[in-house]
Amino acid sequence: MKKITKTIFLIMCILFSVQLFAENVGSVNAIYSNPAAFKPDETVTFYFDLTGTGLVGRTDLHLYSWTPKEIEPWASPSANTLLTKDATNDALYSITCVPTTLWSTTVVDFGYQIFGLIKTEDGSKQTDDFSEANGNPFKLFDYHALTAKIAVVWPPNFSYGKPISVMVNLATAWADAGTSQGQLIGENVYIWLGANSWSPGSIFNILGDMGARCNAVVGESNLAQYNFLPKDVFPAPAFTIKELDFIFNNGTWSKTARDVAGADFKITPETGPVASASFVPFPSKVTNLDLITIIYNPRLDTLGSGLAQGILTGSDKIFLYMKIETDAGMLVPVDIAMIPKTDKLMMKTSIDGTYSTSFILRDLFTPTELPDGLVIKSLECRFVNFDGLLSPFGQMVAFKIQVFNAD
Repeated sequence: MKKITKTIFLIMCILFSVQLFAENVGSVNAIYSNPAAFKPDETVTFYFDLTGTGLVGRTDLHLYSWTPKEIEPWASPSANTLLTKDATNDALYSITCVPTTLWSTTVVDFGYQIFGLIKTEDGSKQTDDFSEANGNPFKLFDYHALTAKIAVVWPPNFSYGKPISVMVNLATAWADAGTSQGQLIGENVYIWLGANSWSPGSIFNILGDMGARCNAVVGESNLAQYNFLPKDVFPAPAFTIKELDFIFNNGTWSKTARDVAGADFKITPETGPVASASFVPFPSKVTNLDLITIIYNPRLDTLGSGLAQGILTGSDKIFLYMKIETDAGMLVPVDIAMIPKTDKLMMKTSIDGTYSTSFILRDLFTPTELPDGLVIKSLECRFVNFDGLLSPFGQMVAFKIQVFNAD
């Protein structure tokens, strides 16, 4: 009996050590779902963008989670948590499930945030946890939020490249120039949808188009929901969504659901608490061997004017563009045309609308891009999205990071 006990203890120690010493490959770049808003007892597909993690292309990756409860043992993952690699994007993985079934819990106990990570089947490699600290909290929509609102768009930092859900409280929605409420209760509900102040070509839904019919939210009174992918709704080419515009109707427009005073709904991508600057490097004076962290909030990018102001707000992906001042002159390690094809320069997205990246300068670039032997004096930074739009910094020197060389 004593020998059996020692054997069990030894096995547990081995399994614990495997998890403890798994190689950390960095944070998941982005997490999202389709539909964007869902209930835990409904079928949903979760997506994980593993760009820059070193796990790209692997076929042995699993979702591991401990909240709302442990999804399955670390040491013995099953086919239930195996991720599927996208057919055209080796960095994008997904898993389709009914969350309450996969986590073996109830809707009541599920909660509104999932904590976990992505790991290899043998546990030798893992990502950082999904969390606010790592810029990728995995949050679920709380339908109770609609009891005090008329309409909500989820996720708050919605963008062109990811699924979006629009929810409306039919009981509190207005009609007839704001003189009546609840016209669409019990009716078929359709959405008239546009973007960027009803920009030409963005209006979607010919009267009664079944593709724009909203679904009733199961288990909730008078709530309707419309799920869509912008690329399936709005004409090509892709664009930056700065605002979603929408109205609900019964298919003939004899009855409608609108915002306060009968206005159109106009919702912009949300950001977190207002910061003091759009661009925050930390630290501001570094050596070429220090870890540099850069946080960018495009909504606060106010150095531009007119339409240029906040031009990158809502971008699906933002990349870092750098000029490096050396003793031999100015150097551009990666040409701007090549930046969207360079994963290492892509910033991580956060649910609060900010973008961040961390790097060691000498490790970031190859010797061809940044030759050895050069004395680095400073970095000058700008930001660019996947459409090739640059942030409107007229004077990059305002965002210079001083570099002190270290051996």
